[in-house]
Amino acid sequence: MVEKIKNNYLYLICFIFFLVILSLAPINGDDWGNYPVGAQGLRMILSAAKGMYFSWEGRFISRIFIYLFTYYKVLFVVVTSGLLTLIVYIANKIIGKVQNKAIYIMPFIFLLLLNVNSISQTYTWIAGSITYLYPASIVLAYFYYLYQKKEFKFGNIEFLILLFINTITPMFVENIGLAFVFGNILWLILHRKEDKKELVKFGILSVVSVVALVLMLISPGTANRVNTETEFYSMNIFGRIFSNIPYLIGYAITRNIIVLVMMSLAILIVLKKKNIKTRYIILFLIIPILGVIQNLYLMFPLDFNGIDANKIASMWGAFGVDNWYFIFYWILFVVLFFYSIIYLVQDDKEKMFLIFLTLVGGVAIGSMLVSPTWGERTAILSEFIFLIVSLRLIKDNFNLNKSVYVFLILIIIYFIVMFVLIFIMQKDRDVYIEKQLKDKNIDTIEVYDQFIYYIWTRGPWGEYHTKVFKKYYGIPEDKNVKIVDHKFEKFLYDVF
Repeated sequence: MVEKIKNNYLYLICFIFFLVILSLAPINGDDWGNYPVGAQGLRMILSAAKGMYFSWEGRFISRIFIYLFTYYKVLFVVVTSGLLTLIVYIANKIIGKVQNKAIYIMPFIFLLLLNVNSISQTYTWIAGSITYLYPASIVLAYFYYLYQKKEFKFGNIEFLILLFINTITPMFVENIGLAFVFGNILWLILHRKEDKKELVKFGILSVVSVVALVLMLISPGTANRVNTETEFYSMNIFGRIFSNIPYLIGYAITRNIIVLVMMSLAILIVLKKKNIKTRYIILFLIIPILGVIQNLYLMFPLDFNGIDANKIASMWGAFGVDNWYFIFYWILFVVLFFYSIIYLVQDDKEKMFLIFLTLVGGVAIGSMLVSPTWGERTAILSEFIFLIVSLRLIKDNFNLNKSVYVFLILIIIYFIVMFVLIFIMQKDRDVYIEKQLKDKNIDTIEVYDQFIYYIWTRGPWGEYHTKVFKKYYGIPEDKNVKIVDHKFEKFLYDVF
């Protein structure tokens, strides 16, 4: 009972923490253009979502929520905080009983140790969060719910709720929708010997999810978007896959070093238990170690010297662990990770569920091999799954003491400080823009840059973002905008 109360405090702290930082985060990027649509009411929201379905993308469901939650940001803050807390809760349920109760705070910590781009693209960016984080949370909750059911049986109200979930989830985003449908079909196969009446019910759910996914994929908007990537789609299927292998390696495993570390630890435990000689283990881990070093820069949210991240990545050249010729190593790495599930988990039902989850995560990121659009956001479901499964595998070999609580407190303070700075800079930006707009003789509006990278698309870069930025701030179209350094940046230069 005491431990249950402690866990509830953990979830409360988690929820309040995300409430704070998401409230401090400003509207940014595509959200500048989504806000005016939401401001015009539900009829306009539905009309705009329909228009996007026929003109740019088939993500009808996510588009409705994006327009609505960008204008009513408080809804976004509450729902997103709840979903991130739900992920922590599900992770702890999957981890199960442990001797060392400090393990239960690790999912919370891991959410904060994803790289800067993951946080900016799926936590603080409203459009990115709704498109990717929301369905990722739903998929995890949905399949965990099915797993923990004592019987493969569905009541009428329960069936209607699951029917609704199967209708909307595949229409958030393509790769997670595909993973959801794959999971449904695989779940149906695994339970093929259950009661026929219940199989029919779940079969209906699966068919509905397939139809929803197809409706998104065949939308006129999706076809139009494909036409903007003529160079990529002019390649045959093998050419697309080959060109995407480095992205697959990077976004699935190496770019989020906490994921790489956790998966490596699970494999390390198995190798030690199998009495593999230490020198061979060290030799095997050289590539993951290089991967951690290579991608450390992605963990730091500040860039005071204008260092180009792409230049940092290219410095590794032939030694970059994301290169296509490392694919054979990473195939072995993944095979060993699956073997670690088989070897370390004794309960057959739990073992099958962890393998099932890992396959769903693999499909979510693997399906991106035929897509030209990559980013940490596309890998968020896979990252969550790989972290949760890894933590379950190493829980009995993860010795933590009370210092981990101190680390949690420090990282919470760190994030709050970062987002308070972001909030202050945003307020200064707003005031400075408003002051300039009062002067009719100014032709160029200066805009402070957000140099803390927990915000996605921090300034009006590019033609589209400049256009929607102007509209959001009421800047006349005939005026130019110029991004300038914020005074805080100079202050931090002087301090450090």
